[in-house]
Amino acid sequence: MDNFLIAVNVVLPVVLIMVLGYFIRQKEIASKQTFDEMNYIVFKLLFMILMMNNVIKSELKTALNLPLILFCMGGLTLYLLIIFLIVSYTKIEKNKKGAILQASFRSNFVLMGLPIIQNLYPELDIGVTSIMIVFLVPFMNIMSVLILQIFSTVEMDLKSAFVGILKNPMVIGTAIGFVIKFSGVTIPIALYRFLVTMSGMTTPLALMILGGNVQFRTLRNNLGELGLVVGLKLFVQPLCLIIAAVILGYRQVELASIMVLTGGPAAVSTFPMAVAAGQDVDVASQAVALTTTLCIVTMILWISILKALTLI
Repeated sequence: MDNFLIAVNVVLPVVLIMVLGYFIRQKEIASKQTFDEMNYIVFKLLFMILMMNNVIKSELKTALNLPLILFCMGGLTLYLLIIFLIVSYTKIEKNKKGAILQASFRSNFVLMGLPIIQNLYPELDIGVTSIMIVFLVPFMNIMSVLILQIFSTVEMDLKSAFVGILKNPMVIGTAIGFVIKFSGVTIPIALYRFLVTMSGMTTPLALMILGGNVQFRTLRNNLGELGLVVGLKLFVQPLCLIIAAVILGYRQVELASIMVLTGGPAAVSTFPMAVAAGQDVDVASQAVALTTTLCIVTMILWISILKALTLI
């Protein structure tokens, strides 16, 4: 019971912020345009500041864990290959297969990962999670582009897609953080406090926007496809990679980071990317909404189990 309560206390603050965003949007306290504008600010500016600040304050000797990053990349690639073979041979329509695969593979690591790890380890340096984000988010983006290209019903501009990954504010913010860190420049106190304050508002605002964007329209029309996404994303993916990670000896922050990387919901950005590739709009949006909602329960389950086994 104690482990269950710990898990609830870790996940519940994240959920409540999302519920607040959902309530604000449903009651039309703020319009869709307002949410879109806030989302633009969060993505283009606040995430860049957050990643820069996380790199600056982290101990890179312990945070930059290349074996862990390579393990995650290898594990995600193998998992994606397996589910690609499974989905390819189903009778699901082509314009849904890409959306299903992307949602079953690509996690909302930034929005759900960081706050959960912060709640799990409020006193520890979680720089390892931030550095994982730097490498794994672009990696998942690249793999998603390749998958969508295979099942695309429209011509995709691959060059623009990859350039867009390099221009991602999180990548830019991390690069700036590394430059400051390795240059030995001392940041003035006033500027550092500014970075800390701006970083502190990033996650709550991003979670509120995520909650406001959750939609459940026409959910019944794609129950089979969505059931497959939920099973793969919230159960099969974390189960496979967590077991492999435990066997390899990963524990505490590292294992918890793998847990939220694999057990988190489908990334919000899977929707616009799927639409751009001519994939089914409803499946793409509902996969995000459903996995985001249900991961509240599954994340509590994973944390409870790993806590009970004293692995995190």
